Amino acid sequence: MPIDSTDKSILQNAISQYITLETALDIGDHKCYANIDGLLYQHNSVMCSAKEFVSGMAHTNGTESARTALKRGHNGVYHNWSRQHLHQYINKFVFRLNDGVCHRDTQNRLDSLFKRMAG
Repeated sequence: MPIDSTDKSILQNAISQYITLETALDIGDHKCYANIDGLLYQHNSVMCSAKEFVSGMAHTNGTESARTALKRGHNGVYHNWSRQHLHQYINKFVFRLNDGVCHRDTQNRLDSLFKRMAG
C-alpha cells in the first residue's frame, strides 16, 4: 500500500494497522523501525547501512525483489503513475509476485485473479 512518508509514526502506524502480531518481520536499520519491538512483533533486522543484507534467517531479498519489480514496471511499462491510482499499480505487482508464480497450476492462478477482481 502507498504511504505518505517513511516517518516513524506514519510507518509504524501502518504496520500496526495492517500487519497481524503473529507476523515475523525482517527489517532493515532505517530509523523508522527504531523501537518497533514496542509494537510486540517478532522481528529480525539486518544492517543495510553497513552493506549487510542477510543476518541469520533475516534478509531483505523479498523487499528488494518487490522494489525492483515496481521500478521495472514504472520505467519500462507504466511511465506515469498518478497518486490516485498508485494503490492499483502496487496491487498489480503484489499479485504478480505472490500469485503469478509459474509453479502454480494455471487454474489456481486464474481463480486467484478472479477472486481479487470482485467489486
